[in-house]
Amino acid sequence: MSQPAGKFWLDPKLWAIALAETLAWAGLFYMFPALLLRWQQNFGWSISQLSSGLMFALVISALIGILSGTLIDKGYGRPLVTFSVITGGLVLLFLLIIQELWQFYLVWALVGIFMGGCFYDPCFAMLTRKYGGNAKGPIVMVTFFAGLAITVGFPVSSIVANTFGWKASVFTFSLFLVLVSGPLFWFGYSDEAYSGVKLTNKLKTSSRKMISNLFSNPIFWGLSIMFTAFGINHIMLLSQILPILDSKGFSDKSAVLIATFMGPMQVSGRMLLITVEKLGNKTLPNITVSLVCSTVLAAASLSLYFSDIHKELILTFLIFQGCSFGIINIIKPVITAELLGQENFGFTSSIVGFGYIWGFAFAPGIAGFISDALGNDAVIKAGFYIALIGMGAMVCSTISFRNIRRYIG
Repeated sequence: MSQPAGKFWLDPKLWAIALAETLAWAGLFYMFPALLLRWQQNFGWSISQLSSGLMFALVISALIGILSGTLIDKGYGRPLVTFSVITGGLVLLFLLIIQELWQFYLVWALVGIFMGGCFYDPCFAMLTRKYGGNAKGPIVMVTFFAGLAITVGFPVSSIVANTFGWKASVFTFSLFLVLVSGPLFWFGYSDEAYSGVKLTNKLKTSSRKMISNLFSNPIFWGLSIMFTAFGINHIMLLSQILPILDSKGFSDKSAVLIATFMGPMQVSGRMLLITVEKLGNKTLPNITVSLVCSTVLAAASLSLYFSDIHKELILTFLIFQGCSFGIINIIKPVITAELLGQENFGFTSSIVGFGYIWGFAFAPGIAGFISDALGNDAVIKAGFYIALIGMGAMVCSTISFRNIRRYIG
């Protein structure tokens, strides 16, 4: 049964989860771009070579996410998340002694394993396990803080690295993960609802059977393609945002300012959704919200494309891109549970989100290839068409899904 979520803002355990997730993202993800140039200067490897380390981590985290989902379904979520963030923090310490590029890749490949055990998908699966249909509010609360992880990762890394060197920065984040994030996760997920073994009969279903059932469901493909489109579109544009804005005639200072405000816009989008639902005293249909977000995402790309002619459109891009991406992140687990069921939700969520995480991993490389071959405007066009594909897939699958339900019912 779902549990009431009306007083979740007063729950100290949920606050602990939110802070732990923020530190997990800051240390295991945002520390990478924050120290990228310092690593280039220290080791002499190219940006593209170094960036492949994060790509490996994200690809592996998607694969591990499937195993994590299965463990969560079996009631092992609390030790999984705690062990992952602590071990991930310890693995980071190997960066202090590496000498070769392959060693750098190995460290981040290992980090990817533990990303898959403590990032958003495991967290959302755990929250959905406890709150059921009321999970949107707690998820918003967690992502409200975790969405600001970039404001922790970059300043802390910069201050410590400027004062004591980049190795001190790595050591600092390792301490945060091991001594703060890990214990907070252990405390936050201490409720029995997170660990109680439920859905026993369903868990006896083999993974192959569960995958077969998902693949035969049109709504699975709609959700998967839509989420993948969001991941690819967002990271393609953000990874090239500085050269794109430069080509549109914006100064370096303006470009950095625009990029910096993308995070707060994501948080604003999440709070906007909750505020609208609160004022209307009803929950908005998740399918409708996801389709609106897909439309707004496509409109954001159009705004960016024409921002060289109408400079004010860059504000439209910033608001549309940030808000739509921020909202889809909290809708993702809720709509998955609503349309595909809460049975074996951890496993289901990891399969649905597979393309989303891989989109994150490969989008920078795709964007770089398109930019080198066809220019920055081609990157924006690609983002626009990808958003349309995601929206179209969701529309078609929703129509098919509803027709099937009407026929069965």
